[in-house]
Amino acid sequence: VECWRFDESMLKYPTVGAAMKIADTSNVTYVVLPPRSEEGNHKPPHPMLFVLLSGLAHVRTIDGKDEIWIVEGINNVVVAADDVEHGHFTDYPGDKETTALQIPFKNGKVPGHEVINQGACKASSQVL
Repeated sequence: VECWRFDESMLKYPTVGAAMKIADTSNVTYVVLPPRSEEGNHKPPHPMLFVLLSGLAHVRTIDGKDEIWIVEGINNVVVAADDVEHGHFTDYPGDKETTALQIPFKNGKVPGHEVINQGACKASSQVL
C-alpha cells in the first residue's frame, strides 16, 4: 500500500475548483456489492482506478501487513495495481450496498506518479 501523487498537475476548472487528467482509460464498469460480503483473495485483471461511490470497503494485503479502509467521501479513489504474484482481500462490512466504478487504465499503463509515503494517504491529503 502506497500513497501516490500523480505527475499531472491540478488545473483551474472553467467555472470553480480544479481538475486533473489522471490517465487514458479503456472503459468504466459500475459495480454493486452486497452488504457484509467479501471477495476473498483476488487481483484486478489490469491496473485500474477504483472509485468508491457509496458504502465501505476494507482491503488488506495477502500477508496481512497492510490494510486500507475506503470510505465514501474520504480518499475514495484508489489505484488497484497489485503486483503479478500477489493479490489482495476485499470485504464490504457495511450495512448497505457498496457501489463503485472500476476504471482500467488504457493498455494497462499506470500513469506517472510519485510515491509520497508507504501506507494509505492521510484523510486530509489531496493525493491519491
